[in-house]
Amino acid sequence: MAQVAHDLRTKAWIDDDLDYLLREWRAIPQVAQEWDEWDELDRLVFVVEWPLRVDRLMRLDYWAGLHALTPLQQARYGELLDLIELHRPTLDRLLSD
Repeated sequence: MAQVAHDLRTKAWIDDDLDYLLREWRAIPQVAQEWDEWDELDRLVFVVEWPLRVDRLMRLDYWAGLHALTPLQQARYGELLDLIELHRPTLDRLLSD
């Protein structure tokens, strides 16, 4: 029973990370479009807080490496990796400003 609870908790964490990261990476084009309108503090907060997203991605990478993702989660993880590849140059530009 404890293993089932652990598996359900892990599945929920994975779903939460996927939801959050997909939302954040989908927002990168909008962030880039509005970047010049943001004040310096908003830009700084974005840059300083971005590593929180990296931590979540590393956690997903760990679970994926253990083959702990369901088929649906694996598909969403693949979608996330595609978004990252697509938007990485834009993000890198924003983080270097």
